[in-house]
Amino acid sequence: MHDLAVQHAGFDVTLVDLAEVGLPLLDEPRPPQRGQYEHEHTRRWSEIVRAADAYVLVVPEYNHSYNAATKNALDYLAKEWRASRRLRRYGGSPRVPGRARLLPWCPPSHGAGGAVGEHPFIPGR
Repeated sequence: MHDLAVQHAGFDVTLVDLAEVGLPLLDEPRPPQRGQYEHEHTRRWSEIVRAADAYVLVVPEYNHSYNAATKNALDYLAKEWRASRRLRRYGGSPRVPGRARLLPWCPPSHGAGGAVGEHPFIPGR
């Protein structure tokens, strides 16, 4: 997915691997809506997310839902997730229950609405 986005060349692309971000299970003492982060790893994650205008999440599906690392990363922040959101899932059942569980995280944004599924820059789709 990253290579396809880079080949598109219509926008800047930054790959963020949650394994490299290294967030522990949510450990902030205050709700993320306040934006008052105590831990350096949360402040670093906030900066990464705020720097983006849009997100493409490539999310594995486990047991008909998204994985714990994705949920944890989403739960760490609140206001930072205001940009347009696009989801791309892989694995699991063709009935896409894992993708459906991420729909509440993709509210309408900037009049265009959140989208789930194929991203328009994927060639041949």
